[in-house]
Amino acid sequence: MKALMKAEFFRILKDNSFFILMGILLGMMMFSTFAQWGLTQLIANMAHIPGGMLSYSADSSLFASFTILGGGSIIVVIGIIIICTKSFSSGAIRDNIIAGYKRFQIYLSSYLVHLILFLGSVLISVLLNYFFANILFGFKIETSWDIFINYLLIGILHYIFVITLTFVLAIVFKSLAISLVTAIGLSVAFSFLALIANANFEINLVLLFLLKLIPYYQNAYISSGASSLLMGITTKLETTDIVIFIISTVFWIILSFSLGYISLRKTDLK
Repeated sequence: MKALMKAEFFRILKDNSFFILMGILLGMMMFSTFAQWGLTQLIANMAHIPGGMLSYSADSSLFASFTILGGGSIIVVIGIIIICTKSFSSGAIRDNIIAGYKRFQIYLSSYLVHLILFLGSVLISVLLNYFFANILFGFKIETSWDIFINYLLIGILHYIFVITLTFVLAIVFKSLAISLVTAIGLSVAFSFLALIANANFEINLVLLFLLKLIPYYQNAYISSGASSLLMGITTKLETTDIVIFIISTVFWIILSFSLGYISLRKTDLK
């Protein structure tokens, strides 16, 4: 399996689209941060108040980087679809099967490589953007370290779910066009859920419970809570919300991973 992972690493790193898309990911995050800083300065100047008194800060930028609305998850989705579907069009998966590797070995090695490379790229982009945000807003930590680390781990788990789901869509549909349309369609739908979470609408309790089982919604909901912390509206993140997010996200990751493997097992590649 080490040989499979090594070959997959080199296959992806030789693909120029990977580096182009990861550059766009970092650019999107930094542009969003710069736009928020510019808006903050504009409001401060118009209202004749110090910019530091406004709620948006470097920490806000960090929290936003891990959400479907403020982050670059759509770029990650596009990148995985483009690169993963090439495994089918180039015959790489078929060649590995002919070479005697089991389908689960091929599937697991490809998944792990995609996860490591894309999650690593996201974390590098988030940290570089956070450094950039601190340059703009001033170097200071406004949240306690426990909340800072907790939300960082929540954001990482959220991106693991995004990467897993997208990887599975590419495995299931195999076609670049169909996979992209499906993934982008889901991203748009989930974006609406995130907007609902950030707006804090009054929702029926049963519907609210069902929405909280969807990682995109719950991550946005927790992000909204983190923003409230920065503004001093609340003093802590609700432990129950975090536990629900972790359990539901791990469940969806396992389910998605399993469905992807079942699909690959049933695919005729010979």
